[in-house]
Amino acid sequence: MARTYIQLMTLLITLASGFGVDDTGRKSLLFAGEPIVGGQPASAVDESVTLSLPVDQTRTTRIQYSLSIRGKMITSVNAGPNEMDLSADAKFDFLQRQFTSKISGPYGLRAVRRFDTAEVVTTVAKNHKTSVVLPNDHRLCSVWGTDFAVVHLSPDVRLTRQQVDLLQLPCDPIVVGGLMPSRTLASSTEKWNTDSWVIPLLSGLEAAVTQSATCEIQRITSDEAVVVFTAKADGAIAGSGSAIGLEGQLTVDRKAGYVKSLKAVLTEKRSPGTVSPGLDVKATIEWTQTLADKEADLPKEPTGDVPDERQLLLTLPTPWRLMMLHSRDWYVFHESADVIMLRLLDHGSLIGQLNVAVAPSMPAGQATPEEKFRDEVKQSLVQQKGETVSYQVIPSKDDWKVQHVHARSMGTNKAILWDYYLCTWKTGEQFLLIFSHAEENREKFAGAAGKIIESLTIRPVRPGIVLPR
Repeated sequence: MARTYIQLMTLLITLASGFGVDDTGRKSLLFAGEPIVGGQPASAVDESVTLSLPVDQTRTTRIQYSLSIRGKMITSVNAGPNEMDLSADAKFDFLQRQFTSKISGPYGLRAVRRFDTAEVVTTVAKNHKTSVVLPNDHRLCSVWGTDFAVVHLSPDVRLTRQQVDLLQLPCDPIVVGGLMPSRTLASSTEKWNTDSWVIPLLSGLEAAVTQSATCEIQRITSDEAVVVFTAKADGAIAGSGSAIGLEGQLTVDRKAGYVKSLKAVLTEKRSPGTVSPGLDVKATIEWTQTLADKEADLPKEPTGDVPDERQLLLTLPTPWRLMMLHSRDWYVFHESADVIMLRLLDHGSLIGQLNVAVAPSMPAGQATPEEKFRDEVKQSLVQQKGETVSYQVIPSKDDWKVQHVHARSMGTNKAILWDYYLCTWKTGEQFLLIFSHAEENREKFAGAAGKIIESLTIRPVRPGIVLPR
């Protein structure tokens, strides 16, 4: 194996200097926008008002959702911040059945969805256009609420990071019910706020430091009510500081007990982070919900309990035949035909990094000689002022031979631990995976590399589309 492959991969990992690689950024739908002008004030009514949205799990609804994003994406480069025009347009059309739960709050949100349409087209600068479309065999999804996100899980096939991000809908229909008052209002002119979990789930804010929200009735009859809402929050998304604003209105069918439509505008200013670019954007969100055929082809009961860690693993496709699984705490922040880079976060803090690349192939049944691999790693560590600590050949896993070199180097005021894995398939195809993390994060990173190495698989054929997509 040519030494330059390991040297290139090592240089691409910049953990020792605080992960200074420019963030090309993963595309997120959790952008935000400008205020909506309010309409007519609600008529003063002396009688008390109840607005409730009881969950009817015998009911199926069809939701048609659109999202339009405009603004700037900001990346960090050596010369300072670099701003690029950003636009994205997304469309979703899906059937939904929501389920009752004995649990209140976000963990009580349960539903199942079947997507007919789920796609986004994003343009950065003038001509860098990408698209993500949910494949046909991923269209059925179970949905769970958590403290900071609505989680989608396909019972048929594992999702990828791109697909998970695609399905994070601002103002998600199953969350919007949280905007309703939890008590009977003294009159139609009384205002109310929301529980602390509602605005983060509506906006995608993973950790809210401060937030405020105000809701009020704009218009009400015995048949329907129009509710307007305004919210602001500061916190973090994927470890990046973020300030969001949200204003909009929704229409409630009081007879049937569901939200018929929503129009909202979300604004977000996000600082560049370790896995996400900076953003200064707005998004216009519109959706309608109508009753669908009760016999629609959707499960009539929740698909199991809250998913465990294994069920939530994501698939990482590569430009080669290699595939692997990773937890949702790993984020892809760069991918090309030559290398894929991922970063691991723990409650928003950067814990470690992984670089994946193809290595020169060997004849079937052979691998790069062990001494040669160790020497190449030693040479690559010279520039890092590091040294190898240990070497092992991991006991046979199926038809893989995995050589592992553990090393240590000194960065700026901290020690960095490196794990080089040369993974050779029985055909002679070879892949190089390099993990790195600060020694102070040893306990938090423990086991992360081993779980990914154990998940390695080979596809029958190489993908037809060269990354990045």
